Amino acid sequence: LGIGLFYSIIINYFTIRSIHEPIEYSKKIVNEISKGNLADRIQVTGTDEIGILQESINKMADNISNLLSLIKKNLQTHAKSTNDLRLFI
Repeated sequence: LGIGLFYSIIINYFTIRSIHEPIEYSKKIVNEISKGNLADRIQVTGTDEIGILQESINKMADNISNLLSLIKKNLQTHAKSTNDLRLFI
């Protein structure tokens, strides 16, 4: 009974650790992204549910970054067009 309990505790420790560490790491990167640091990406740690979630977070950050670039480009185009119109008035 004692050895079985010991092995059970060891296995549970490593199982919980293998789940907890990627989630904590992902949480850290998501917090950075939420602060506007869109350059950070999560290093995907596996192909399980946590890995799929990490991939999705990276894709979301890429999409937000691309959208912001597009908005910035459109604003620059709009500002140039406005300036061009002012020259004719």
